[in-house]
Amino acid sequence: QDCLRNCVTLSADMDFFDPHFHVWDVSEGTASGHDASTLFAQGGNPVYGAAQYEASVATGLPQELRHVGGVFLEAVSVCHTSMKGTDPAYVEHCKAEAKWAHGQLSASEKSYSFVFTAPLESESFGAVLDEYAKLDGFRGIRQIVNKDPNWPRNGGPDLLAMAEWVKGLGVLASKGFSFDLQLNPRQFSRFAEIYATVPDMTVVINHLGCPTISDLTEKPEVYFDGLKALAKFPNCYIKLSMLCYTAGDWDTNEVVTSAVKRVIDIFGAGRCMFASNYPPDLKDAWPSERLFPAFLKLVDSHDAKTKALLFGGSARRAYRC
Repeated sequence: QDCLRNCVTLSADMDFFDPHFHVWDVSEGTASGHDASTLFAQGGNPVYGAAQYEASVATGLPQELRHVGGVFLEAVSVCHTSMKGTDPAYVEHCKAEAKWAHGQLSASEKSYSFVFTAPLESESFGAVLDEYAKLDGFRGIRQIVNKDPNWPRNGGPDLLAMAEWVKGLGVLASKGFSFDLQLNPRQFSRFAEIYATVPDMTVVINHLGCPTISDLTEKPEVYFDGLKALAKFPNCYIKLSMLCYTAGDWDTNEVVTSAVKRVIDIFGAGRCMFASNYPPDLKDAWPSERLFPAFLKLVDSHDAKTKALLFGGSARRAYRC
């Protein structure tokens, strides 16, 4: 409750606490754990570090918003696609990213927390968590599970159908950490079944649940009914981000803007959060002078308290900041 009160700013100067962004190094011989074959050099620069990220946000940020920090999200769960999650070498890449990103962002004057990755199905998962717990600001794990359509590392069995993966989620919950959930709408119902085994866990759904435009137009009941099932869990949150995955010009697409507003209604503003998803959204032609005014327009009918939740308060609550 104190966190929420501190985040509510009734003046024109409102905090933006970004709950989903990446930093990476895809230079040759990088020690950051990243993979240039699946990631990219933003603006031709192989290093997208803390300084580059903060400049990306600041360049066109509307005067109503003040960037105060955020939550780093891992990117290695799309990297090294030839390696299985149980491969010790892959786990080392996960740990390398955590160390590199923590070093990048801990030197900033802004406030950052961290969501790293490790394969839940790995026998070493619990030990890796113990290592991460020694890093200030560590809050949880993300492992991308999108299946059909597959994301780069998900061409094999559906992780949500693996007993070892479900066991790993239980380990994560038992240690008090959160899980960032990136999946497809067709997987919502299966994850709701798994969630029922750890109902008190904080789960943050990434990127609106990754709907395609056809998910919203041809199978809307699968999408919205699935979200309603997940929203029944009181510690389930959702990020309003990567909307350009659904439609490149999402801000002028009534299907997408209406879906975002309906998602806010389903979860409530106290469990929804806007996020930059930089640098991917930056690469997809959504610089800050375009992205943040579009976010503000989506919620222009809401009061200042609600906006403060969507731009920072909900994220700080979810990630215990």
